[in-house]
Amino acid sequence: MYKKGQIVGVSHIKNNGEITLCYVHPKKSRLGIGKLMLHVAEKQAEEWGIFQVWVVRSGTAKDFYISQGYKQYAKSITYLGMPGFPLKKDL
Repeated sequence: MYKKGQIVGVSHIKNNGEITLCYVHPKKSRLGIGKLMLHVAEKQAEEWGIFQVWVVRSGTAKDFYISQGYKQYAKSITYLGMPGFPLKKDL
């Protein structure tokens, strides 16, 4: 995502509904950018005919996803060498 010609965030969703990335530059956090990028990713999933998205994120991002309607569906796991929380959302 660009703002005034600068990259302020990036997100990615796979065609299986996994959100693999949703990152906002720290100086641009709390401006609604992450929420907007997540919404766009969810809309892309719906266009693909996917009606449930999922993500495994660290504790620092867990609260953000929960605030956007995601629910933890399993105990924490080791994901990419770090503790992660499996979260999903029905669209």
